[in-house]
Amino acid sequence: MRIGIVGPQSTVDEVLTAVSNADLFVECVPLVYSSFKETVEIVQRNEKSVEGFLFTGTTPFNYASKYLSPTKQWEYLPRNTTSFLCALLKAAHINNYDISSISVDSYDEQFIRKAYAEIGLTEASVKIIASPYSIFSEDYEMEVAEFHCDNYQSGKSNVCVTGLKRIQKLLRLENVPAVKLSPTAELIIQQINKMRLFHQLILNEENKISVIVIGVSFTIENSLYGKSELRMFMNRNKVTETIYAFAQRIGAAVELYESGVYHIYTTKAVVEAETNGFSFFKILHSIGILDGVKNISIGIGLGKTPIDAKYNAKIGQRRAEKCGMNCFFIVKDDHQMVGPITDVGKNADDEVLDKHLYEVSQRTGIGMSKLYNLEKAIRQCGSDIITPKELAQACNMTHNSVNRLLLKLEEGGYAKVVGKQPSPKTGRPSRLIRLKLGFPE
Repeated sequence: MRIGIVGPQSTVDEVLTAVSNADLFVECVPLVYSSFKETVEIVQRNEKSVEGFLFTGTTPFNYASKYLSPTKQWEYLPRNTTSFLCALLKAAHINNYDISSISVDSYDEQFIRKAYAEIGLTEASVKIIASPYSIFSEDYEMEVAEFHCDNYQSGKSNVCVTGLKRIQKLLRLENVPAVKLSPTAELIIQQINKMRLFHQLILNEENKISVIVIGVSFTIENSLYGKSELRMFMNRNKVTETIYAFAQRIGAAVELYESGVYHIYTTKAVVEAETNGFSFFKILHSIGILDGVKNISIGIGLGKTPIDAKYNAKIGQRRAEKCGMNCFFIVKDDHQMVGPITDVGKNADDEVLDKHLYEVSQRTGIGMSKLYNLEKAIRQCGSDIITPKELAQACNMTHNSVNRLLLKLEEGGYAKVVGKQPSPKTGRPSRLIRLKLGFPE
């Protein structure tokens, strides 16, 4: 698939790097602008040469959407809590800015306060000044830059947070401290995978679309700000990691909404296979064993279009949420509803594996998705003794990436060099590694 990446040079480069490192097998065409108002002309000029456009932010996407109607896939990199918190971290710990008072042009105040709450900062301890200007204003970038300058120079804010590269450049010219919001690699890969999946579905019209909507509630969700908020933030990250690992395993795309609800895009055939004909769902167990999780509500929606499937999945998820227990509902394309279904379909081996991989992740710092990938490769090879090269090929990873993982596993006692394998060609023999992802040696 050929995708046009629309955005400023720095963010386009971030997208290209993330896609290259993830081996997503798509061709990305850089479509760079100096101002987001160039997006309309860029899209019109390149519409026939790509199969979809990925906008690097909501601003260029919203601007183009006002003047053009998409004739093919359009997606954008949404602003989320993670990217905002990364900007705060950069401001506070790299640039030593005081983040207790900020001016911002990319989020509404309510969302920002929610993000601050994630790291334990209460409403009384922060001051937030949000830009009032519309992106459709003729001199939007200059107006917003002046807004930030005025607030900083008058002492109302200590640092400026912006979503636009040009505004950051204008502020730096005035020696105003500013940080730019940047998308995470996970978010980039998520949106690219979503575009790939929809492209494949369009090519094969026989594939009926399925959307899985997952909602998770936590035991400390209503606690006071402080340590409990930080703990909940960590618990949410573990849930996110588990869901992304599941999506990666079935070849699906994921969207995480600010409400904490996950949308997984796949096909009916994949979901039927994963749930044994919609009779059980193992992910209920995989998420349920994580710390802090109270209830899991899942809706599986079927439909002829992504919109229909998503609508049905939302209905199912809301119905499951009302049950107050871990369950899922299926809503078919004729709006027929089946559920609640509570069977997780697990056996003793699955339960032990989940717990052990979670322990390995805790001890080594390796993400669950990578551990699932390693465990799958071992099963496919039929042996727990393997060379780094074979492991890299089985996991579709670079040799250097595999070596870094093996080093962490060795330090944690989950991998051990047990011998060497002669090279078929003249050169150094390969190490034979025994992987023990169940228990440390």
